[in-house]
Order: sequence, then C-alpha cells, then structure tokens
Amino acid sequence: MPDKNVDVRGTKMIRAATLVVALAAAGYFALPWVYLGWKAAISACPLRESWLAARRTQARVMEPIELASRVIRVEAGFKLVHTPKGEFWVPSGMDKILTLFLWQQSAKIYGSGERGVHAGDIVVDGGANVGVFTREALSLGAARVIAVEPGPENVEALRRTFTTEIAAGKVTIYAKGVWDKDDVLALYVFPHNSGADSFVVNGPAPHTEVKVPVTTIDRMVAELGLPRVDFVKLDIKGAAPKALLGAKQTLAAFHPRLAISTEEPKDFAEFIQGPIQAGWSGYRRECGMCALFREGFVPMVMFYR
Repeated sequence: MPDKNVDVRGTKMIRAATLVVALAAAGYFALPWVYLGWKAAISACPLRESWLAARRTQARVMEPIELASRVIRVEAGFKLVHTPKGEFWVPSGMDKILTLFLWQQSAKIYGSGERGVHAGDIVVDGGANVGVFTREALSLGAARVIAVEPGPENVEALRRTFTTEIAAGKVTIYAKGVWDKDDVLALYVFPHNSGADSFVVNGPAPHTEVKVPVTTIDRMVAELGLPRVDFVKLDIKGAAPKALLGAKQTLAAFHPRLAISTEEPKDFAEFIQGPIQAGWSGYRRECGMCALFREGFVPMVMFYR
C-alpha cells in the first residue's frame, strides 16, 4: 500500500518548489521597478516624473528627427544641416549631437504653457550653443532673443544661422559667458560636442582651452538696454549658480520665468536655490523632465516662476 505520508510530503515539496519559482519570477520582473522606485525615493524628482523618465525611449523619438535631417553644405569647419526645425550651421562633428538638441525641443524640455516662452517675451538664452532653443523661442512668438554664447565656434555658427533675424533685431548674439563678475576665464572646448563646453566641468574627453570674457546677466541687461526680461533659460554646464548670483537685479526687477538645466552636479537644485531666492524670494520651484543618473532620478531642468 502506498505511504500516504510520502505522498503528502511530495505534494508539499512540489508546492514549495512552485512557490519558490513563482517568487523568483516575480522578483526577476519586479526588481528593476523596485530599483527605480528606490532611486526615485532618494531623488529630487516627483514619482510621476521619475516613472516617465524610466519609460521614455529617447532613441525611438530621436530616430525620425535623424532620418529627416541631412548635411546640405560643408564649409571651412562648419556644416549646414537641414532639419525638421529648419537649417542650422554647426561646427564640424556636431551634426549628430544636433539631433539630441532637436529632440529636447520636441520634448519641450525648457517648458511649455505657463512655464514656457510666451508671445512678445524678451528671452535670455544662456548657453545658446548653435541656436536650437533660440529658434524655438522665436517660433513661440518671442519678440527678441539674447543668445548668450561664449564658445567661438558656436558664436560663428549662430551668426551664420540667424543672419536674417539679427538684421531684423529679433536675435542678438552676446559673445560672452555669464558669471558673477567681470573676468576672463578658461573655457573648456570639446571639438566633437560643443554643447559640453564649460568654464567649470573639465571632462575626460579630448578638449582644448580658450580664454573668453565673462560678465553678469545684470550688466548685460544694462549694456543692451533691455526694457525687461521675461524668460531666462540657462544650460551652462556647472556655471548656473555663479550666473544667477550675477542676475540678482534682473530677478528682483522683472521676476522672469526661469528654466535652469540641472544635469551637472554643480547645477543641482540645492546649489541654485539660494542664488535664485537672493534675487526674488517669491519664486516657486517646479521639477521638469527627469533622467536616471548615478545619483538617482535627476531633474534635467528646474522651473521657477
């Protein structure tokens, strides 16, 4: 006669093994989301923005832009690139990076609606690079854009791209960096990605150094005789705290809406909050698009208005 105790033990062992397999499978599929949840919990990003960042497929969005873009002219170290957002002159080696910048604008990284540029605005585009956001601001109805850019190659690209807008007074190229005082500083220039040029971040990629002048946003506003400033975008690779300290009078007088790139550790929200509040204590902070870095989910942009 079969031993019932053996049958019972066998059934229990099968159930236990099944449970272990089920738990292992659940853990396998759940662990990445648990990890992302932990990263979200220790980061400055709201949970909703963190999940959106985790699920965002940047490459898939960028591919149509890349397929619709092509180099149509090469001239003395520069390329003219036809894109869905118009034609841009870029330093040679920058045409691939341009796709990323165009994707960022399609994703409205620097804000939309109440956060973004409004019709009739006077806009300061700090870290204008080759002018992708400058063009975006114009398309949204900005009355005038001050394209602040210290990199010599980027400045030349801006002049070529916005010849008509410069002549019409719609775009002003300001070929200096923004800081907390007047000075001449070393700019780290990255030949294959001029979007990484920085006074602060000296990365491992091959680069050169050039000496360029810097000034304050307050002095620039006075020098250009701007009647007001409505919107300030800063993507200046670690220099945002210094630039904001040099914008106290502008923030106090005009309370412009701010879109500050916070991808670099030196630009994290905790380092820019003080300088912004020193200008005007009425600003409210809002988290923009987030990305997953070693530090956790980090806001790529913080908004203040």
